[in-house]
Amino acid sequence: MNQNIILFVLLLFSFRIFAEVPEKVSFQAIVRDGQNNLVTIRSIEMKISILQGSSNGNVVYAETQTPTTNINGLVSFEIGTGVLVLGNFESINWSNGPYFIKTETDTDGGNKYTISGTSQLISVPYAIHAKTVDNITETDPGFKSSVAGSITAANVNDWNNKLSNEIDGSTTNEIQALSIRHDTIFLSQGGFAKLPPRFDGNYNSLTNAPVKLSAFSNDVGYLTTEVDGSITNEIQTLRIGHDTIFLSNGGFVKLPPGFDGKFTSLTSVPVNLDIDSTNDFDGQYSSLSGKPTRLSAFSNDVGYLTAEVDGSITNEIQSLSIAGTVISLSNGGSSVTLPASTLSLDGAYDNGRTITADAGAVTVAGTDGFVSTGATGIGAIPTTGAGTRMMWYPRRAAFRAGGINGVQWDDANIGDYSFASGNNNIANGAYSTAFGLINTASGFGSTSFGNSTTASGDGSVSMGEGSLASGANSTAMGFRTLASGIVSTAMGQGTTASGAYSVAMGNVTVASGPGSTSLGDDTDATGATSIATGFRTLASGIVSTAMGQTTTAGGSYSTAMGINTTANGTASTAMGFGTTADGDYSTAMGVNVSTNHKTGSFIIGDTSPTTANCDVNNQVMMRFNGGYKLYSNGACTIGTELVSGGNAWAAISDSTKKENFIPADGDYFLTSLSKLKLGSWNYKSQNPKDFRHYGPMAQEIFHYFGNDGMGKIGCDTLLNSSDMDGIMMICLKALEERTNQLQNKTRELEKANQRLEELEKRVADIENRIKNIVVEK
Repeated sequence: MNQNIILFVLLLFSFRIFAEVPEKVSFQAIVRDGQNNLVTIRSIEMKISILQGSSNGNVVYAETQTPTTNINGLVSFEIGTGVLVLGNFESINWSNGPYFIKTETDTDGGNKYTISGTSQLISVPYAIHAKTVDNITETDPGFKSSVAGSITAANVNDWNNKLSNEIDGSTTNEIQALSIRHDTIFLSQGGFAKLPPRFDGNYNSLTNAPVKLSAFSNDVGYLTTEVDGSITNEIQTLRIGHDTIFLSNGGFVKLPPGFDGKFTSLTSVPVNLDIDSTNDFDGQYSSLSGKPTRLSAFSNDVGYLTAEVDGSITNEIQSLSIAGTVISLSNGGSSVTLPASTLSLDGAYDNGRTITADAGAVTVAGTDGFVSTGATGIGAIPTTGAGTRMMWYPRRAAFRAGGINGVQWDDANIGDYSFASGNNNIANGAYSTAFGLINTASGFGSTSFGNSTTASGDGSVSMGEGSLASGANSTAMGFRTLASGIVSTAMGQGTTASGAYSVAMGNVTVASGPGSTSLGDDTDATGATSIATGFRTLASGIVSTAMGQTTTAGGSYSTAMGINTTANGTASTAMGFGTTADGDYSTAMGVNVSTNHKTGSFIIGDTSPTTANCDVNNQVMMRFNGGYKLYSNGACTIGTELVSGGNAWAAISDSTKKENFIPADGDYFLTSLSKLKLGSWNYKSQNPKDFRHYGPMAQEIFHYFGNDGMGKIGCDTLLNSSDMDGIMMICLKALEERTNQLQNKTRELEKANQRLEELEKRVADIENRIKNIVVEK
């Protein structure tokens, strides 16, 4: 049998970025026999040879392939991957051409090649040669003489390493703004740095301050000897005896008598005072009548001074001053220290500055309360060290109440305008608050309360037990929670919000991506603005969402929900149980299905135990062991079904669901069918070499069969396979009726033929008899 092979397409390369060219060539051919019939579904053997120089040139490479033709007679393989016969495909010098390809074929699969063809390789394989340009340097003579001679290797490296597009799609999201609040500088999209503490103007705050006079130079001079020869003669001591104060070297002063306000302390009291209730003389001068009101009523028997003896009317006037317990005279008189008072303020006042509650609690009673004032920045701390106390510290405008066991309330641990109460609490950040048990508020304006909580971030809040809010403006509450990202929130038990603006709530949840949210139990949201909810879910892709139980959303903009689902492709979605959407923009739904790394694919499946996989990009695949039903009306009476185990769609054709029956004119259908322009064709968007079809046009079908006299059937752009089946059935019935008529006619003809044969026999018999009669005469 003469056979031939038609080669219809050669060599389609798949180039990788930066011209990574594969060392092989794709080859396709359609095989036909001598009668031009396709050789289909058959294993054949082909020998491929590369000839140099001409169609009869030397063979520089040869190999054999054993492909199988498909239903269209097509074979496909890659030259360079077959069984080597001669040469090395990768070592072919494509610049030393031309080259020709020779194909020899045995359609029975052996090596008796009966089909042969040769054609020149025009351009495609030379893409392999193009990669040699990678080895051309600036010193290459051809390069120097070209228009690209001024391009340097450094230029090429810069071009190869440049970004032609913004990786994350935005040209502005890296731009950040700086802001400052108090002693901290913030970036608008996360991150901050605390400035070193500023100088408060206090000499004690200086470092390396001199502590000895030897560090200063004396420019004022000093005394080297005592002028009067004695270094002690000016020293005097004071002593008091009853109501008199004495100097050790002479001189004294009597204290004025003090009246305690008691009647029994009065002296020279009349013994005959009337003490009954009658209106008798009470002994008061003001109660006398007829009292003299002018000095002229008295006689001067003692005389008087008409002039100042020493000439001064003011030199005897002195003023007293007191500082603490020391009283001094203004005109150089001596001073004296008062003894400890024997009087007490309700048994509670002692030595001027200390109130000792030795007979019950101290009470300050008053309608308007009491005020304790001071000045910030000056003064000493009232007391330090361990103890139980309530303390107002004016220098830092701070207040403390409760108990401590160490230095928690020493100056170094007290922030300006801070408040702390309870047991062993520290509020050393400015404007901070700490109360409860062993809490620390060290951030500016921070708040810490509960048990062993810490608020170290500026503006942070920590509450509960063992919680830490270290991020600026962060919030940590519950049991051992951590909010370390700026403006982050951690709530529950063991939760961590480390991403800027992140939220972690529940039990052992982690929100580490900026703007991420993690809720539930043991969930992780590590991607930027990602969300993880449920139990042990992970959202690691940017803007990804994982919810349910043990789901993973690893792709950017991906969504995983249900149980054990994974969405690792970009913008992928996995839902149900055990589903995987690992292709970009793919969707997997149901149970045990996977998009199998296929881009743009969609798969949905039932509870069958085996895993169903997509096998090409942009594919829709469904698996339902119980079949499929598609309805096109609300009552679910119109539609189509693919029954369990079936391989074709079946239209609903139940007679109980039909009405308005009209018989069809079979002859009309047959006549109209004969007018159709039937043949093969392809859609305009498809390659005619790969996609051809048989059948009628919708316009013709609609023209001849689009109306049955009662209503419209179909349209002029679509073909309904059920209606097409109906047309074929009507035509078949009409053909059957015609066949029956023809069979009846055939039987009548057969009977007529039989009668003719009988007549012919009778005529022949008569003719023979006539002949015999004539012969006898």
